[in-house]
Amino acid sequence: MKKCPHCQQLIDDNMTVCPYCHQTVDYTPGATPENPYGAALDEGSVASNDAIESYFNRNDVFSSDPVSGKSRGVCALLAILLGGLGIQYFYLGKTTGGILSILLTIVTCGLWEIIALVQGILMFVMDNRTFIRKYVVSQSKFPVF
Repeated sequence: MKKCPHCQQLIDDNMTVCPYCHQTVDYTPGATPENPYGAALDEGSVASNDAIESYFNRNDVFSSDPVSGKSRGVCALLAILLGGLGIQYFYLGKTTGGILSILLTIVTCGLWEIIALVQGILMFVMDNRTFIRKYVVSQSKFPVF
């Protein structure tokens, strides 16, 4: 059992939507703010806990994540330069977000690119731990900020 971060009710570990408040609950087993990967790292995992901790402590913008291989700097540059096409979402493996971004760019006659520009700048200034939690391990299909 875990607590819903929105209403603090106890819910089943596997639930992604709280039955009480109907809010989405990001589910990564054992995830904490200190370890956004949670229990996803097994003994036979590709990356060791030391490599992950070193990645978080180093906080280099262009270093790639030892588990997913995604770089915060590359994603931020894609959002700044090609954000209206949703390329940053395709890079992260969130194709729904990429398609929605393309549709929003078309519907808003290109104004959505301003949001993508801001998103890219925010990716540059956030730390690796926050980037991984918000964009890589999040169950959200369209993480904006």
